[in-house]
Amino acid sequence: MSRRGRTAALPEQPHRRPAVLEAGGLVVEHRDPQGRRRSYDFAVLPIPPAFQRSLAVLYAARCSPGGGWDSVLTSEEYWYLVRALAEFLAGLEGMPQDVDRLTAAHWAEWRMSLPPRTSGYNKYATIAGLLQSDARLPQPVREAMAQRFAWESGREQAYRPEEFQDIRAAARRTFRAALLRIRENTGRLQSWRAGEIPAGSREWLVGEALDVLARTGDVPLYEFRRAVRPTHREALGGSAATCTWMRLFLSRKEATALAVLIVMELALNATTVSELPVPEALPGTGEAGVPVYRLRLEKRRRAGPRGRFESRNLTDSGAGSSGRVITEALEATAAARAVVALTGEAPNRLLVWHQMTGHERQAYLSRYVWARSGWVWTSAPAGTGRGRSGCPARRCGGCVGR
Repeated sequence: MSRRGRTAALPEQPHRRPAVLEAGGLVVEHRDPQGRRRSYDFAVLPIPPAFQRSLAVLYAARCSPGGGWDSVLTSEEYWYLVRALAEFLAGLEGMPQDVDRLTAAHWAEWRMSLPPRTSGYNKYATIAGLLQSDARLPQPVREAMAQRFAWESGREQAYRPEEFQDIRAAARRTFRAALLRIRENTGRLQSWRAGEIPAGSREWLVGEALDVLARTGDVPLYEFRRAVRPTHREALGGSAATCTWMRLFLSRKEATALAVLIVMELALNATTVSELPVPEALPGTGEAGVPVYRLRLEKRRRAGPRGRFESRNLTDSGAGSSGRVITEALEATAAARAVVALTGEAPNRLLVWHQMTGHERQAYLSRYVWARSGWVWTSAPAGTGRGRSGCPARRCGGCVGR
């Protein structure tokens, strides 16, 4: 209805929400409130078609609005567990043809195949909860699922104060080196674009390569074999990552070090940091030289009247202030976010890095850092956190919360 009280015109075609699962289909389309979408093809599971269809129906019910899965991250986690169950059932001699053909013996074998640890218990409880949604599941199987799963809980503890300081220092060294490298090459690129470098010189070739890197995500290459052009390879000092794309972009290890640093400095959870949108500077604060950033935070496990969304203001008043890490993070990821923007996708993530896949030798940009990437950082060479078990971004939460 308009402001004057007139009835608005109805659309010619009635609006229908896209189907999560087409009738008779085996592909589940999950769309979450954040606009992300994932597809799960149950036809690839090594189980009979009837069982595939039953699991697809159960999955679609959970992925539908109000079904319980409000994030594609949840459905992805369940998908890996469902695939593990399907592969296990495919290895049995008397493989069940559908959910109603499952027996207590099948479930007991699945239970015994799981390790008596937290990971095994999570698989056990997750799959049981999913299958119990099917009314055809036999009662003996339900009783078997209700039995206690004996497991040893993990004993992950927060870091000691001295360990906490060591990890924070290592994260600072890793990220600081990357920031200085990107800052230097960004200045070189700006000088080239301003015409301050003599044409034809070595520095001019480096500036030209940086310009291509900033626009395409990689230095000048021969497309058919993805090799750096000889003229630019000599000027850049080689074709290694440190000589090419790392001049303007963070590596995965460096982006993870930045994530760990933000967790420690701002006392945030790893998931919140991994999904942190690009902070916005409040109007007028940047021009005054003391930027104030507004962080839009989503805390998925928070319930109650406070809600899962909140905002927090951080001021960059100099070295050691809470907002300085945000200023440096924005500077280090500016080039990567600009490249993603040129592809037509809005880079609405603060943590962006450039990654080279070894099996395809293709470069691509990822828009967020996964919390478990901390495993990569902890297994890095000495001086970058080696010897610390677990994921720093997760275990540090117990330190900053004290």
